[in-house]
Amino acid sequence: MASWMPDSRHLVISGNPAPTVNEQLFLADIETETMTRIMALPQAGQTTPSVSPDGTQIAFSQIQRDRDILSFPLDGSAPTPILATNLPEYGPSWSPNGDQLAYITEQKGNDELWVRSPEGNWDRPIVTLKEFPTLQTLVSPTFSPDGTRIAYTALLVGGGRRRSLAISPIGGGDPTIITDGYGPTWSPDGSTLAFLWLKSDGTLPVATMRVGSDKTPHPIFGDTSKHEQREQRASGAPEWSPDGKWIAVPSFRGIEVMSPDGDESKRKLFQGLNAGALVWSRDSKTIYGLTFQSSHPTLSALDVATGKVREIAKYDNLSFTPLLDNVYTGSYRLSMNPDGKSFAAATATAQADLWILDGFGGK
Repeated sequence: MASWMPDSRHLVISGNPAPTVNEQLFLADIETETMTRIMALPQAGQTTPSVSPDGTQIAFSQIQRDRDILSFPLDGSAPTPILATNLPEYGPSWSPNGDQLAYITEQKGNDELWVRSPEGNWDRPIVTLKEFPTLQTLVSPTFSPDGTRIAYTALLVGGGRRRSLAISPIGGGDPTIITDGYGPTWSPDGSTLAFLWLKSDGTLPVATMRVGSDKTPHPIFGDTSKHEQREQRASGAPEWSPDGKWIAVPSFRGIEVMSPDGDESKRKLFQGLNAGALVWSRDSKTIYGLTFQSSHPTLSALDVATGKVREIAKYDNLSFTPLLDNVYTGSYRLSMNPDGKSFAAATATAQADLWILDGFGGK
């Protein structure tokens, strides 16, 4: 959104200075092609600016957002908070035995990856600016099957790999950079990752890669630089089934379920579950999806054997939305609790108020 200043040279613009950062107001000079931030309020978003005719006032909407982690029971009962404070918390991932929860927070004003006990009696950082001094954003952490490592994506400023798919040991320490990509999911034996591979041509096919290998990732779906059509693209992160036989991927035409080796003759397309984030049941027979396409969030389940979709719950009385970072496909994930009875997901609430910045000089 933008609004002209009276001199017809300057614009007041609302935009994100960095991915997943709240919108802020900038003064843009169309002659010098430069922008200057008007206010520094990182904890609130500033949108829809409107400059007064004399240029001394700016009316705008200020949005306060809160991000929390909830537990969604698979019996359809109401979600309950896992982590809900005045700080943003998102990107949950349960450890295999349920003794730890990984999540992203901003305790020091920038993204950090932490782990905590289920009871909340301890928590500690795993990835901070110490590991990535040019860090902008962290997205989609996920525990390895043995619980000793966490894979995630670190978005960096400048340098070579700016969207680094990385692995860190649970005890902390130097991360291992894998490649450029998003939304990693582990094979059940922990030997391989499937993820959205960010290729040099800008495409995002689903690919697999053995951990520790120096080989090029192997695309198995959505490689539009080759023969596949644009609708055959991932619209969310891949999820490896617990039995290791399948990888499920949200796409622009439905839910694609494929063999890890990419054999197209084994690929299945299921329509009716239009969810951008998926999670497998522990027995690998059901895929759950949390959808937000109507006015209320809905939990649904896909029976992989029959292709039938059933609605489990429509949360009519809850006023939250998914925490979606649309710039990054695969940044929104669901994490199954090891007991198989619920999954963790990040949600967001927002409140907007109308503000006026008075005495604005403009230049």
